[in-house]
Order: sequence, then C-alpha cells, then structure tokens
Amino acid sequence: MKVFIVLISLVYSFLVALLIYTRKENKCKLGLVFKTFLGLIFVFVSLAILFFQNIPLSIKNVFIVLALITSSLGDVFLGICKIDKINENYYFYLAGVIITISQILFIISSIILFDFYPISIIVVGFSIFCFHFTCNKYITKNKKALHFIFYLILGSLAAINSLNGLLNEPSKSVSLILFTYGIVLYAISDFVLYFTKFSRKNWFIDTANKILYYGAEFLIACSLLN
Repeated sequence: MKVFIVLISLVYSFLVALLIYTRKENKCKLGLVFKTFLGLIFVFVSLAILFFQNIPLSIKNVFIVLALITSSLGDVFLGICKIDKINENYYFYLAGVIITISQILFIISSIILFDFYPISIIVVGFSIFCFHFTCNKYITKNKKALHFIFYLILGSLAAINSLNGLLNEPSKSVSLILFTYGIVLYAISDFVLYFTKFSRKNWFIDTANKILYYGAEFLIACSLLN
C-alpha cells in the first residue's frame, strides 16, 4: 500500500504541475482534462485504500468519499466556467451548490471523527468578519463574491472544528492528523480562490490555490489509511 501511495502521489504531482502550466498558457480546455483526471485520482485512491485494506464501510468513510466525489465534480464545473462564457453564471452557481454539499459532508465527517465544538462557530464568525472587513477594498463587489463568503464559512467551520478536535484528541492517530491537515489546507485554498476569482488575476496566487487544494484532497483521501 505504501508503494501504491508513493506512485500515485508522483502521478498526482505531475498532473498538478501540468494543470498549473495550462493555467499559465491559458489552455482552459486542456486544463479541464487535467482537473477531471485529478478528481478521479483522489476518488480512486480513497476507494482503493478502503478495498485493499478491507476497511469496513463506516458512515464516516462514506461521508469522506462522497465529499471527495462532490468536491471534484464542483471543481470540474468551475473549470467549465472558463470555457463556456455564455453560461458562466449557471456553471458557477451549479459548482457552488455541489461544493457546498461537499463542505457539509466534510463538516459531518469532522463531527463524527472529533465531536462538535461550539466554540468553532464563534472562531469562524470572528475570522470571516475580520477577513471580509480587511480584504473588502481589494475585492470586486458583486453577488458572486457575496455568495462565496458562505462557502468560506462552511469550509472554515470544518477546519476549525477538526483543529479543535485534534488538539483535544489524546491518541492523535495518523488518520486524524491527515484528515485535519487536509481539511485545513482545503479551507485555506478557498480563501486563496476567493482572491483569484474576485480580485486582480495573479498566476502565482492561482498556482498557490492549485497546490493547496489538490494537496488537501490527496491528504483527505489518504486519511482513510489505517
């Protein structure tokens, strides 16, 4: 299994590098192909881990796999936004709905793994308020940007609750650490994506988003390891 994970991670890294290249060269259609392959890979990794380790299909595992599937599907629709400019708004909101479902599934997974910590709501609320107040002048103000704040809240809630859980978890197994690190990177990638979508376009910021997001998904998939 370790050899399998190493080999897949090398292929995964190569595809992420190719995706970053397509973004720099503005080859959106080719980039969409790589997005699709990357999404399939981390879904395949999660299912392969469950199958080859004979891990019981618990509720937690089901939620994590479903979250990975919906997250990858939402990412593909975000990619379509760059190709089909006529229906861009339709695909943006469709991606938003699907990604919202994935974030809710990640929140449920976090609660199953760690329990729910009410203080997470306070921390997230304060953090989002400070972020919005600080960055508001740099953001193009429209309905999409306002709606995206909702995604930031959900992603942050999953991350903060998992961090609280890990800090209060005496065992701190590798699985819990991978899930927490993955979900935190996922939340950070959402904030970076917010800038790439609604602020001045910057290839370096977009590259950071790709590395954070796909790294997060891979860690979450690997968190299913025993």
